Amino acid sequence: MNLKTACFCTMLFSAMGVCRAGAESSIVQLAIEGRLEQLGRALDSGADVNLRDAYCRTALMHASLAGHAAVVRFLLEHGAEPNVSDEKGITALISAAANGHREIVQLLLEAGADLQASDVYGWTALFFAVGEGWLDIVQMLVTAGTTVELMDVHGYTPLMHAAFKGFREIALVLLGTCSDVDVQDQCGLTALMYAASGGNPAIIGDLLAAGADVNHRNRFGMTALMNASGTGDTQGVKLLLSWGADREMEDNYGRTAIQFAMRNDHSDIVELLMGSNPSHRSKTL
Repeated sequence: MNLKTACFCTMLFSAMGVCRAGAESSIVQLAIEGRLEQLGRALDSGADVNLRDAYCRTALMHASLAGHAAVVRFLLEHGAEPNVSDEKGITALISAAANGHREIVQLLLEAGADLQASDVYGWTALFFAVGEGWLDIVQMLVTAGTTVELMDVHGYTPLMHAAFKGFREIALVLLGTCSDVDVQDQCGLTALMYAASGGNPAIIGDLLAAGADVNHRNRFGMTALMNASGTGDTQGVKLLLSWGADREMEDNYGRTAIQFAMRNDHSDIVELLMGSNPSHRSKTL
């Protein structure tokens, strides 16, 4: 190990406090395996319930990840700290939410788990639950008061995530508490643009009904109509046009929605965009 690496490791473990490199705790292993009786004996013998392994993960974090609800309940009753995070900022709540462990999420919320705790990229438990499509857990987190409009390090929001992946029921839950549907990420994309890029017309309709700006342009001058045209989402294009999308708008390179459709051989969308404007027929890439 060179001096630079040694210094970094020293600072890391100093900042983390009780992380123990190279020393797997027996209670951590028992939690991973879900061995509740043996875990109880270990704690009765004086084992530290909040002892961390080499990756700064506690028995509670491992049990939450593995889905051992009885073990999680037992550890919390014996003083396990619910808001410890590992080297990457992952907490027990994030692990449980990401893996669909509803009962454990509820236990952790009742124990005071931090809803806004995030990993190094700014992803909270809500982000992970949305990404995996866990509707019931999303509802639990929203009801508990998590911040729906919280952005990650790139300005990405849970609503954008749901819109792109096509999780309509989740998107509707988020829309129910979202005050600004036109929040932009670092590139200027909105949830509507993500829905259009993902080919999700139902969510496009929901966002438009919620007041999304149909002609919003991102940093590159692109609109949701251009995105939908390029991906071949005929229904999405129809919806956007019916809500006033401007087919004549150009991006920063002078391209219109019809050109995105032509580039990707979406002939039905080309015809749809031409509509009653035969002058479009003379346009080429």
